[in-house]
Amino acid sequence: MTFTSSSRQLRNKILLRKKQIVKNMPSSHHIKLLGIGASKDKALRILVVQAMKTLDINWPIEEIKDINLLINYGISGIPALIIDEKIIFQEKVPTYAEILKVFKGFTLKEGESLPLP
Repeated sequence: MTFTSSSRQLRNKILLRKKQIVKNMPSSHHIKLLGIGASKDKALRILVVQAMKTLDINWPIEEIKDINLLINYGISGIPALIIDEKIIFQEKVPTYAEILKVFKGFTLKEGESLPLP
């Protein structure tokens, strides 16, 4: 592929912008899955892992099953998904699309927003 001077400059600007976005993004978010190991808890974990693979993200996942620890989170029910200590979902298994939307929101740089449907 042959680049003209203007297309080369545009390409370089785009590459530089991508590097800036990646540099300004947090290196990782921390996911906590709260539950006691029931089928809904397992289903939530599967959906979370699938969404992370789809978006090519590798955030640490911590599973919390100890009832005494679960109580400390103040959730109204399990399963629950927490990202960076913020309760995202509780008492239900969200859909794959809901999880994707949340993860995409966490991967955006501050000030950016998801495109409208």
